[in-house]
Amino acid sequence: MINVINIIRRHPDDWDFFPQLLDESDPRPAADQINERYVGGWNSRMRFGVTCEPGTMTLRYTDDRAGEVTISPMSVMTFRHETLALFQSHYVVIMQPDESWDIARLD
Repeated sequence: MINVINIIRRHPDDWDFFPQLLDESDPRPAADQINERYVGGWNSRMRFGVTCEPGTMTLRYTDDRAGEVTISPMSVMTFRHETLALFQSHYVVIMQPDESWDIARLD
């Protein structure tokens, strides 16, 4: 398994075991590799009203009690052409070059 991962913000330990799920020699996207190698798979948690800002990887959504909520990533890394952001509670966003994205909880 070959891993070519660039941790952009924070420390590699923030990601725990996560980089071990990605293999540069495997041509599939990160979500497909995670789905195969992570015991819980990649289960999309896309919800209506959640947006992800491409430049900052900031999540925004409206909560009934708190109003508009903005969450910044704890750490960001790149894997080939994809950008992955780690958020509190083990949420991970994968952003594609075309700015499409997906979110899942990996705990």
